[in-house]
Amino acid sequence: MSALQDKYKELIDTANASGISNLQISEQGDVLHIDGDVPDGATKDKLWDIYNKIDPDYRAGDLALDVNVAVTAGSKAKVTTDSTSLNVRKGP
Repeated sequence: MSALQDKYKELIDTANASGISNLQISEQGDVLHIDGDVPDGATKDKLWDIYNKIDPDYRAGDLALDVNVAVTAGSKAKVTTDSTSLNVRKGP
């Protein structure tokens, strides 16, 4: 285990246990990359909270955390706006 993987062990362990699909953990140069698709927003928030706990304010610059919430076909989203001028279209 490298020094970066040791530093971010809690984050890696949580990512492995969270059901992330397409999870990839790699190192390039002095940066640890964690990529994948999380099942929901709460899981993504949990990973970012752990990252912030290990590296407050994300200042070290030694981790690239690229996790996206998996979207399934037919899923619905709710949009809330401060005004009523939102125009959502299927096409251009």
